[in-house]
Amino acid sequence: GKGAVVDENTSPLIRYTGKFLDGSVFGASKEEEMVHLDETIPGFSKALLGMKEGEKRTVFIHPDLGYGTHGYL
Repeated sequence: GKGAVVDENTSPLIRYTGKFLDGSVFGASKEEEMVHLDETIPGFSKALLGMKEGEKRTVFIHPDLGYGTHGYL
C-alpha cells in the first residue's frame, strides 16, 4: 500500500475474511466496512495499526487477543 497509514485515531475502511486454521470461513465483509479500532478484538486492532491504504495482510490472532479459547459466546 502507498496511502495513508492507520493509527490509533483512525477508523479505516476494510474488507476482510476471517478463517479458522483449517481454512473454513467464520466471517467476511461483503463490501468495505468502517472499523473503529476501539470496538474490535485487540488482535485485530493491533494487526491494522501501521497498515497503509491498499495494503493486504494475512494475520494470525492468538485466542488471548481474540475471543479466548471458548470462542465468541
